[in-house]
Amino acid sequence: MKRLIMIAAALLTCTAAWRITAHDTAHGPNVKPVMVQDIVEKVDGVVTRATMAEVTWQGGDFSEPHRHPGPTFVYVLEGEIETQVDDGPILRLKAGDTLYEPSKALHRVTRNVHPDKPAKILALHLHPVDAKELVIPEPIQP
Repeated sequence: MKRLIMIAAALLTCTAAWRITAHDTAHGPNVKPVMVQDIVEKVDGVVTRATMAEVTWQGGDFSEPHRHPGPTFVYVLEGEIETQVDDGPILRLKAGDTLYEPSKALHRVTRNVHPDKPAKILALHLHPVDAKELVIPEPIQP
């Protein structure tokens, strides 16, 4: 019975993580959570959770500008993406490349550079346990 309760709790946590990591646009990526884990140690005095997700952009797909509530680590699994964090340079990342995004940095753009091949990353977000969203849309400037 204990095992069944733990499995149900894990599924509920993964479902909640999907809701807070999904991009709600027709041209955006598909987000599939692969792990959610509370961290025993506090990070900078804050109770923290790690959420890992596989993110896939089909040909021509891109993400709208957004921020994350904590640091994010990215590993490119396949394809090529262009990305820009804050006022840094636009980076072109291919399979095997990595990227670090500081907490609350503006993720200006991420796009699949190939029109006919998918691009896939593994993203590890560290965030406060009570974060309502892992992808915080940037308000559109007039």
